[in-house]
Amino acid sequence: MEPFFYLIYSSTVAAILVAAFISFGIVALLQVLLKRQLDFGLVIAFTFVLYFAIQFSPLPPALDRQLISILGELEYNKVDSNAAINNILFACEDKNLKGVRGYKYQDVIDAYHRDMDNFFKDGKISYEGGKEPSTEQWLKNGDLCAAAHHFNRLKFKRLVEEGKITETE
Repeated sequence: MEPFFYLIYSSTVAAILVAAFISFGIVALLQVLLKRQLDFGLVIAFTFVLYFAIQFSPLPPALDRQLISILGELEYNKVDSNAAINNILFACEDKNLKGVRGYKYQDVIDAYHRDMDNFFKDGKISYEGGKEPSTEQWLKNGDLCAAAHHFNRLKFKRLVEEGKITETE
């Protein structure tokens, strides 16, 4: 099921195609249940509603776990840039959103790729992927906002210890 969620949230075209496919199925099912011919123009209306439901609903738990793993990898490998964490934190701090929504998912992934590009441009050549041990607690909990706050505190503490920033910043 996770690859299906990755597909839906990875691009707008994929989300529209999945919404259209589901809408077509709903209209076909309604035709069978109501035993009368329905206008397939309903597919367009259902597609519109489903697409916006996908974009404006909270992320599925599978994608939350993926983002928590990404945060753990960034901290484990001591990646200094903050784009991915900040994208999550800003969405969590917004009182209207209260978390990352579907349309923000690709922004977080793009920020992660920018963080990694900056990491490798700085001359770092070793990077260990996979789950970092301290993420297991957050993966079980599944609270993306709490995990982002936790990893932000860890990053701040690490940067202060390394002397890259001072506590007054």
